[in-house]
Amino acid sequence: MTTVSDYLRSTDEEKKGAYQSAISIVAKVAKDLWESKQFVVQSDYEKQLMNGKLFGTRFSADVRGKEADVVYALMNDHLLSRDELSSQFQEMLEAGKVIDIGDAVVVPHGAIVNPAKTDFAVESKPVLGVTFNVVLPEDIPDDYEMDEGGKDEN
Repeated sequence: MTTVSDYLRSTDEEKKGAYQSAISIVAKVAKDLWESKQFVVQSDYEKQLMNGKLFGTRFSADVRGKEADVVYALMNDHLLSRDELSSQFQEMLEAGKVIDIGDAVVVPHGAIVNPAKTDFAVESKPVLGVTFNVVLPEDIPDDYEMDEGGKDEN
């Protein structure tokens, strides 16, 4: 049996397979959501800067069911980071490996993967939150540094 300290010391190499499994499920869920038009789309701020960062159009959905259960279990069993899951999802979106984004640009740090429970009850079912923001190239201000996610200071 694994000790708590062994669990907390698991290495990135030990987590690698779990990340790959989780992110492949997240990508499939996002693709299915896109194809079935199930994302909630928020376009109110698509061309606005919020705290100096371009917001874009947000696509967001919370999913329950087998995929949410599996990703949540992988996250807990392997102590996966939501930030790392989100970063990997961002990279896959940017590379067009989830959905075809055309010439739209994924807003830096705009992809969020959040496997969670709404409370601490053991019997509570997990929810898999999937969010990403995109912007059209023509809506990016000329002086905006997209790579850094903010206005150019020069």
